[in-house]
Amino acid sequence: MYLQIEDDRNIKILVVEDESIIALDLTRRLKDLGFTPLKPVDTGKKAIAAVNKNKPDLIILDIKIKGEIDGIETASIIRGIHSVPYIFISAFNDPGTLKRIRQVEPYGYIPKSSNNIDLYTTVKIALQRFSIEKAYHSNEELLSTIMKSITDAVIGVNEAGEIIFWNNGAEKIFGWDEPEVQGMDVSILIPSYIPNEFPDIIEETIKEGKEKIFDTVFKDKFGKIISVLTTLSPAYSLTGEFNGFSLVIKDITEQKKLEKQIIDILEEERFRIGQELHDNLGQYLTGILLKLKVLENGLSRKHLGEEKELVIRIASHVKESLKKAREISRGLVTLGLENLTLLDALEELTSYFANIQNIRVTFTSFIDEEITEHSIIAQLYHIAQEAITNALKHSGGTNVKIILSCNETEVIMKVEDNGKGMDMKKTDGLGLKIMKYRADMIQGRLYVYSSSDKGTAVYCSIPKAVLRR
Repeated sequence: MYLQIEDDRNIKILVVEDESIIALDLTRRLKDLGFTPLKPVDTGKKAIAAVNKNKPDLIILDIKIKGEIDGIETASIIRGIHSVPYIFISAFNDPGTLKRIRQVEPYGYIPKSSNNIDLYTTVKIALQRFSIEKAYHSNEELLSTIMKSITDAVIGVNEAGEIIFWNNGAEKIFGWDEPEVQGMDVSILIPSYIPNEFPDIIEETIKEGKEKIFDTVFKDKFGKIISVLTTLSPAYSLTGEFNGFSLVIKDITEQKKLEKQIIDILEEERFRIGQELHDNLGQYLTGILLKLKVLENGLSRKHLGEEKELVIRIASHVKESLKKAREISRGLVTLGLENLTLLDALEELTSYFANIQNIRVTFTSFIDEEITEHSIIAQLYHIAQEAITNALKHSGGTNVKIILSCNETEVIMKVEDNGKGMDMKKTDGLGLKIMKYRADMIQGRLYVYSSSDKGTAVYCSIPKAVLRR
């Protein structure tokens, strides 16, 4: 809301003029116009002292005045000390003088020969402009204070990708002070081993004209990797031209650690259940089979044919239950995975599904290097396992391909099926979330593409730099 000046009598105006007749005449005219003129002064030094003492609402300065400094220099000094508007009144309008006037940004300029209407209009416009600027800067300072107090990182970036705003939250999360990053490219936040992800998201955001919310990883001043939830919002000019974007970044490193702990707990429980099925239930069913065999032999000796056939049928059901229990156990517990390379593990997974009806799983590798890091092997194995299970249970796929490839910066695992696809609007299922968490745990990225005519493809890319570490 702009400051409205209701009563001109409350407006104090200081006149700085070294010709006493002109000073007195100007003072009289201002009083006749309804303002409150202060006692005029004739030097820059006196003008500065008068401003310090009386706090005028406006200053009218002659350019040529007595003393060591002229009116333009006086205005420049006052502007550095006080927030007060000023206008120049002068008989000089040569190009050199006008250039100096523009450099100190006055709120108006009138010749000494101006009439009362010109004087009144210039004063009122100067005061109104100053009021508007004051209100604008006040709101700007308030907004800046609010933005700086937010604990999340708030970063402003211009159309060239240069950082122009950096709040206290950004300083706390990333370690750089605002002066250090002013004018630097926002790519300083991007780890070198994540190729093109952030620029692609920016390009997509600009194209669609709406904000994007996504998980990613950034790095701080010291190279530490930070998991973040990022909101990217494009900014446009009044003419609709893109002129930059804002980033609101939340540090979710602790949240990711908690998610990892949850996954670890799930893995432990998965292993425990698998072991229970394999060791306890399996052994229990095997014991029942042995007792049924003893019973079958006893019934044979007593020539009880019908009873024997019933026992045989029961034994058949128990055998099938034992087989199912072992299949489930094998799906939950991958024994010896820690001793396998990634190629061996995916071959093992393929052979496991080879024994399951109604689905064909093949594995092809186009990489030469051995990947032996157990945590990466385990997560990629379970991502592929989940993708195949989804194809088997939900999409009706009969053919699944696991393809391992690489480019200059990444190793990429793709699992694609020929099923009916999935509804990409419903991506909040537990299985998909767990696959994404698994990818996050090894600093990978998970992408899912699906259509009714082409089935579903799950991609997981791992930066080679992570593999080397």
